[in-house]
Amino acid sequence: PQDRIGLIEFAGESFVASPLTLDHNVFQTFLENISSNDLGKQGTNLAEAIAISIGRLDIQTTTKRGKTILLFSDGDETINSEINKMAKLAQNKGIKIYTIGIGSTEGSPIPNGQDVFGQIIYKKYKGKTVLAKLNPKPLKKIAQITNGKYFHAENINDLKNLEKKLNNLPQKILTEETISPQNEQYLIFTWIGLILFVIGFLDLKQFIN
Repeated sequence: PQDRIGLIEFAGESFVASPLTLDHNVFQTFLENISSNDLGKQGTNLAEAIAISIGRLDIQTTTKRGKTILLFSDGDETINSEINKMAKLAQNKGIKIYTIGIGSTEGSPIPNGQDVFGQIIYKKYKGKTVLAKLNPKPLKKIAQITNGKYFHAENINDLKNLEKKLNNLPQKILTEETISPQNEQYLIFTWIGLILFVIGFLDLKQFIN
């Protein structure tokens, strides 16, 4: 509950779908609304996605907090970029990257929406179903450089196991600050305002009398 969570959506380009926030319900709304149609430039640019993630962590976390990036991808880097350079930058800033390889090395169809009957429609090119193959090498390299870890998620059960593993990862104890997202500080000012109002009302009553 005290984690700030943000969301970067990426393909050939990247953008911030959700800024870092303590409101997990808001984050969930952003997550549910993302689509493969959000990005005009197709392909995969892992380095840019990492760079933007690092930038958001730098901007929105000024104190020494534990910083982690979860990178979900099939690892099929189609745009030449400086992955190792960005991974080393993350390492220098104390940011661990846990990479999650989606799909299989044999190839999996790409979901592209649902038909009127609720059946999944898969992406096609020239009448043939497009298969996305998992390339774990760059994902493993990113995790290795940043002292993170690589996970493989081929199906829903793998994702459930992944959740358990992530929850069991060691957490950095925040000694620099204590965050209380539900701490209602405004109540103090409400009581002060109420007391001043009562005092002012009593003075006004005496003046009228």
